Amino acid sequence: MCDNDVRDGFLEVVLLDGKTVIGASAVSARGGEMIAEFAVAIANKLSIGSVALAIHPYPTYSFGSQ
Repeated sequence: MCDNDVRDGFLEVVLLDGKTVIGASAVSARGGEMIAEFAVAIANKLSIGSVALAIHPYPTYSFGSQ
């Protein structure tokens, strides 16, 4: 998903009208490190653009959501 030690997995984001995040799945050995950001986006009805524009520390697995 994001780095050399994790090669298998995927991140799926479900959008309402192509904009608002209404669901997400992160399937990988470190998927739990990414999913919290999407839980916040869903709870606050954020757009995928807002998630992408957030500052993501690098290198971490949450960077994959950018």
